[in-house]
Amino acid sequence: MLQLVCSGLKAGMGAAVEFAWCLHYIICRHDDNVLLLALGAVPALTSLLLDLASQIPQDAPEGLELLVCPVLRCLSNLLAQPGCQGQDGRLLIALFLILQCFLQQHPFLVQECLWLLNNLTADDPFFCSALLCLDLLPALLQLLTCSQMATVLVLTVLCNVAEKGQLQCQRLLQQPLLAQLLPLLTLPDPEAVGQCLELLHLLFLHCPEAAADFTRQGGHQALEQHQSTPELQERAQVLLDVVRQPPGAPSACQATLAASS
Repeated sequence: MLQLVCSGLKAGMGAAVEFAWCLHYIICRHDDNVLLLALGAVPALTSLLLDLASQIPQDAPEGLELLVCPVLRCLSNLLAQPGCQGQDGRLLIALFLILQCFLQQHPFLVQECLWLLNNLTADDPFFCSALLCLDLLPALLQLLTCSQMATVLVLTVLCNVAEKGQLQCQRLLQQPLLAQLLPLLTLPDPEAVGQCLELLHLLFLHCPEAAADFTRQGGHQALEQHQSTPELQERAQVLLDVVRQPPGAPSACQATLAASS
């Protein structure tokens, strides 16, 4: 089955799609995932996705998105397996090619790509660094307002990167990130706002000077509106305590954030 899926379009689009969904359902059961990993499923599916992405700009066959979707899901679920690694930076380029091609006509693929990107960056510094080094951050930030689920997933990926430390946070802040986070704090979705607060927490922890920049952009006002929201008020208050501290007090800032981590 893995061979038939990875033969891609050579076996015919219909057959490849059906077998890809079958493989997806098998992976979701978890019973055979160790065997699939031993059979080289991750590099095989990665190679297939690279091949499919390479066909997108010129002569993408009709219905290609129907094959891309289950292949993305298979990879996402396998990469979530403990100890699974697939360190191929080309996979990130393939993901963003797919996003660029299908964003308008098939927006459901945005969520699938972002789920895979989240699993790639969750515990792996390699993909976090590759995302920055390949200059893919601007393209990722463009998806922040694509949909409600896309907002949450993009913020989660950004948190994955920010968790890696000061250097990664500095790279994130080279983009107009704080300005883009401000309107997200006014969203009615508690999950999106919660992820936004978590990202701010990490940025302030590793780059205390970001708190002052956030305040200058009116960020404290955006935080104040969540002081009465039960599931958000504690995190919002911690960040408010940080942004209200006088300039030149980074140690106090970091102590406050570290205590709440």
